[in-house]
Amino acid sequence: MGLSAKFNLMMLGTFVVALVVSTGLSYLLLYQDARQQIMQEVAIMSEQSDVIRDYTAREITPLLAMQMEDTFLPQSVPFWSAHTTFRNLQERFPNYSVEFPAINPTNPANRSDPWQANIITEFRNDPDLTELVREREEAGQRILSVARPIRIENQGCLACHSTPEAAPAGYVAVYGRDNGFGWQMDEIVAAQIVSVPMQVALDRVGQRMSDVAIGLTVIFGVLALILNLLLHRLVLSPLRQISEMADDVSLGNLDRETVEIRSNDEIGSLAQSFTRMRRSFVNAMKLLEPDV
Repeated sequence: MGLSAKFNLMMLGTFVVALVVSTGLSYLLLYQDARQQIMQEVAIMSEQSDVIRDYTAREITPLLAMQMEDTFLPQSVPFWSAHTTFRNLQERFPNYSVEFPAINPTNPANRSDPWQANIITEFRNDPDLTELVREREEAGQRILSVARPIRIENQGCLACHSTPEAAPAGYVAVYGRDNGFGWQMDEIVAAQIVSVPMQVALDRVGQRMSDVAIGLTVIFGVLALILNLLLHRLVLSPLRQISEMADDVSLGNLDRETVEIRSNDEIGSLAQSFTRMRRSFVNAMKLLEPDV
């Protein structure tokens, strides 16, 4: 194997190691950046939910109070308003959602799925826990969900959720007497779960990773070409000339002109040393020739 082949083989090995390390680090950085962007989307949606609930409690519920003497209007419930708003948004953006699942909900449609029930149970087991982040696969899509506990902190909530007898008649007429009762103060009864898709961000990470790999390959190719040209010009070509001169001397061809390699590096020093050796050899051969 020639020197050029060995050099290129070492360069190839170095490139492979550098490519693996650099792409690995790039993936970690890009993934963290994508995850931060997703978490920012979650934070915005969560704040929007809070704003909708606050607005409903402050502006809508008082306006509907007079109308609810004989009938119950779900539009007066802050969580209903937030859930309905984001459900309408979900028609345009199917993978984005804000849900308020409960283990014992008033509306059976809001009953928690098993994975949601596990989150609520975790909040109940650890009252100091304020947020949980989960990733899951759903319909072939990677979904990131951020959950926060919903705790009964307002005595007014128990007006509808303590017992069927204490709840407004219109409320019981709409939802019945079997669900959403028995809640207590400071009890975690549900969770707000904001879910956003990760697939778009992950696809973007994959595209950027491809760009990084292609860019590194192009840079390596150009660098390898330049280094091979320099290797040939500064090392291989002078060594080949020295090797040819050495072959001529070994075959007794002492009339070959010396190689002029003008450089101040090791190759130049080797050429000068070999030239001196050749001259010494020629002079020695002349001394050994018999006088005629």
